[in-house]
Amino acid sequence: MLHTAIRRVVDLCPDAQIELLKPHPAFEKAYEHAGMQSVNGEQRKKWRLQRPLWHRLDQVMPGVVDRLSTSYPRLKEGILEVKMNAMGYDTCARKKFLRRFEEADALLVSGGGFITDLFRSSERVLNIILLARSRDTPVYMFGQGIGPIRNSRLWEKAERALPEVRQISLREKKFSRPILQRLGVSDERISVTGDDAVALAYDQHPQS
Repeated sequence: MLHTAIRRVVDLCPDAQIELLKPHPAFEKAYEHAGMQSVNGEQRKKWRLQRPLWHRLDQVMPGVVDRLSTSYPRLKEGILEVKMNAMGYDTCARKKFLRRFEEADALLVSGGGFITDLFRSSERVLNIILLARSRDTPVYMFGQGIGPIRNSRLWEKAERALPEVRQISLREKKFSRPILQRLGVSDERISVTGDDAVALAYDQHPQS
């Protein structure tokens, strides 16, 4: 699904500069003609470090950190900057990571069934979406399978993150669409496309 998403972006926007948030050396090599690169892992790691620094507040008042991120991002960054400097953390790499979102035209979240209780990455993906939102960067999600979501914390975070996504395309509509509707995502932002990876197989199908 990631391969299909990358290929479609390259076909639609040949001059686009694509940066992968998670390193994929095979894709970088396959699309080196398009100038693809991966975001520096140290930058991403430093950005993720900020979440534990808010842990106590997040435990006492769940959702406050997310609301600060989206409604008062500069205030939150200022508080965090002071706290990280006081604790001796280097903030340069984190700032570079944030700057990427300020300069980006869009955040594309490629296919996966990772917005669910079953994967620890769910909250990280939603945090990235909220970060993009705090920088007014439009978000699009492709080839998604949503749920099940029974964890109240994850549900509330999804309620804050997903309704603002410009477009969410789904692999199926029986389970994922009702969940998105309950999360507050409007119908015009939802489309059902099937599994994007099918395109790779179809390209190789015999002519007879």
